[in-house]
Amino acid sequence: FKMNLKKHFIILLVILPLITFAQKTKNTSSSTVTYIELNKILKSLKNFEQNTKEVDSLKQLYTKEIQESTKKLNDKINVLLKPYQLNENETIESIKSKLKETDVSKFELYLQENELVEKASKNYDLMIKTIYEQKVQPLLDNVNRTIEEYAKANNIIIVYTLENIFPALAYIDKGIDITDEINKKLANQN
Repeated sequence: FKMNLKKHFIILLVILPLITFAQKTKNTSSSTVTYIELNKILKSLKNFEQNTKEVDSLKQLYTKEIQESTKKLNDKINVLLKPYQLNENETIESIKSKLKETDVSKFELYLQENELVEKASKNYDLMIKTIYEQKVQPLLDNVNRTIEEYAKANNIIIVYTLENIFPALAYIDKGIDITDEINKKLANQN
């Protein structure tokens, strides 16, 4: 009896939210669950594709530059340290203690160069983030705000993004797609 009571209680915990959801949807409009094709919306946005390409381009350029600088620096360090046959896990201080005085100076310069490369990398990341926040994020925020306003005005309680649910989707009614309505609202804002 104790096991059955526990089992019924768990079933009740699972079913109760579904019943509440069903009642809520009955009391509102007939289509309270909808979906959008986000890719289609983003493609129709003025400057979205151009701005994202700019951010991606800069990211690739900066990443390549940092990778090249890091490789050159690592090559220089490897050439400097090769004659010393050091262990892989040695600390910087341990390495310095085994180097000739002239090589210690070179090694310290390489370490300073490494710090500059790391600072450049952080600055590039910050620049990319800033450009993204200035040129891409406001467009995404406007899309989200427009979807929210449309949903509230039309008593919609859930808006799915088709791209996110597509892998687990067996069927979807094309009649609940609000992509075109959102695109129209966004076009009217320009």
